[in-house]
Amino acid sequence: MIRLIKFIISFTFFAIFVYFAFFVPLGSKTLYQHVLNISKTDEAKELTDGIASKAEAVKNEVVKNAPAVQSGSVAAGKELLNTQVKKEESSKNEKPEVAKNRDTQNEQKDSIISHKDKTALDSLLKSKL
Repeated sequence: MIRLIKFIISFTFFAIFVYFAFFVPLGSKTLYQHVLNISKTDEAKELTDGIASKAEAVKNEVVKNAPAVQSGSVAAGKELLNTQVKKEESSKNEKPEVAKNRDTQNEQKDSIISHKDKTALDSLLKSKL
């Protein structure tokens, strides 16, 4: 019942905002018309181009660093995650000198998945399973 009341209140405020945005003039134009004119400026177009180029760069980085995501295979992602977990578990049991040498070698190679990406992939897999 409370969720219904919250929804009705939220919807009412949204409807009031939409009404004011499209029908109440702020000076000579409505809020919608002001925003539309601002979006047509050169600075706004430059901003959208910059955002698009950064988004493309991030997409290329993700595709390059996460082959399991590229293939769209949850099983491949799970296998990749399990491999990374096994490597971490085996490194915990190593002597410090051996672990240091192994870490140095791994830093020299391109890492397939970072710790942050592994955590994100793990949470994604848990939510899908």
